[in-house]
Amino acid sequence: MLSPTTYPFEHLKVFSLKTPVPDTSFQLAGGNIGTGEITILMLTQPTEHHVAADGGVMTSQVAGNNAKVTIVVQLTSALHHALLKLDKQLTVAANGGDVSNWAATVITLTFRNGSEVILSGVSFKDKGGKGSNVTWVLMACDAVKQKGDI
Repeated sequence: MLSPTTYPFEHLKVFSLKTPVPDTSFQLAGGNIGTGEITILMLTQPTEHHVAADGGVMTSQVAGNNAKVTIVVQLTSALHHALLKLDKQLTVAANGGDVSNWAATVITLTFRNGSEVILSGVSFKDKGGKGSNVTWVLMACDAVKQKGDI
């Protein structure tokens, strides 16, 4: 089983969201990101084993970097309001039959040490609130670390 990796917002230098939906792309930097955390759970197991009838093990490499992304933000944060706006626009479009932008979002997380995580093909899965925080659950078709360790 793959383990999730959690990044507190205080480690972030820039949170950037790019989308083809008009007026929904944004970038937050420094203290404007707010408080919270992002957890990335890689979903693709890179190796699969299959046992043959004779007991031999056949190993397969499985390509893919898809991930479940959980973002916990304050209810009053700019990030929450930006995600809410994008989610509403994508949902209205999808309910009207236009799903062309459903998984077209790219999120780039730039950390204070210069490392980056790029999440592409991002789509909304769920959201829920507890107290003053909101938890957004997103799915990413591709999650790639760039520029070294975080």
